Amino acid sequence: MLKNRLATWAVMLLASVMAMVGTPAQAEWPEKPVRLIVPYSPGGGFDTFARLFAPELEKALGTDIIVENVPGAGGRRGIATMMKSDPDGYTIGMFNIPGMVIAGVTGKWPDIELRDVAWVSNLTRSPYTLVLSSSGGLTSAEDLCTLDRPAKLATTGVGSSSHTIAVILMESLGCPYAVVPGYKGSTETTLAVVRGEVDGMLASIDTARKFLDSGDIRIGLTFTAEPLLDGVQSTTEIGKGELSSLAQLRMIGAPPGTPAEITAKLEAAFQAAASSQSIADWSASTKRPVTYLDADTSGQVITEQFSVMQSFASAFQ
Repeated sequence: MLKNRLATWAVMLLASVMAMVGTPAQAEWPEKPVRLIVPYSPGGGFDTFARLFAPELEKALGTDIIVENVPGAGGRRGIATMMKSDPDGYTIGMFNIPGMVIAGVTGKWPDIELRDVAWVSNLTRSPYTLVLSSSGGLTSAEDLCTLDRPAKLATTGVGSSSHTIAVILMESLGCPYAVVPGYKGSTETTLAVVRGEVDGMLASIDTARKFLDSGDIRIGLTFTAEPLLDGVQSTTEIGKGELSSLAQLRMIGAPPGTPAEITAKLEAAFQAAASSQSIADWSASTKRPVTYLDADTSGQVITEQFSVMQSFASAFQ
């Protein structure tokens, strides 16, 4: 009996000592470098933004940021690599939206569910616009519906963002139309508009601005909730407010299941970087705007884009 009591007292004493001394503190994240996967080759716009943000992220997090280019399959290889990584915050990735949403809606990425991503932030946002020829006599989206034939819109191919957004706009308007695929990039599609080969094209505002100064094109519509340009209607103004979420974005996400406390630290780091003086100076000098969105807003944008695109999915083929 005495031995049992002594043993009990010993256990209680040890527990008391451990409580007073305390257990070793859990390590604070991050303890090692964070890998930022860019799903495209070096030198492009996504790579530029990743390497622009990396030094400021290092300051905010107190660790190295390793930008890793994992190109292939239109971004799928890099995103798949990130999605399969441990959800510990040490691997994050950059997403091309809406291109990757389109791939999800059309079934091209059946094994990747973007709505499961632990969203962290967004770095840039460029609303879509309807681009028209300055000499073609068309000034608005409604003008495309007044032609005595289907409106023709230039695209870079079925499944591309330019094709998908064109289809969504025209289906939403209920106007007869024909997409003309096969153009190689924004320069060729814009030249097709200028030459009168087509009636218009869909492009981000950043892309359209490159050609506005020439006077050869005009913008007939912006995919925005509020007016963006003087004398140009927004999608909300023409009664198509659901389209205002459609924009080109560069989003940051982490693997599904990443703890909320870690994504919160990443979110704060990207916010600090986006508001830093060095990035503000770069943005002003290059005229390339940075549009930071927090984690919750980024997730909402993804949900909205999926909702809009799924409602028109049958017309994408």
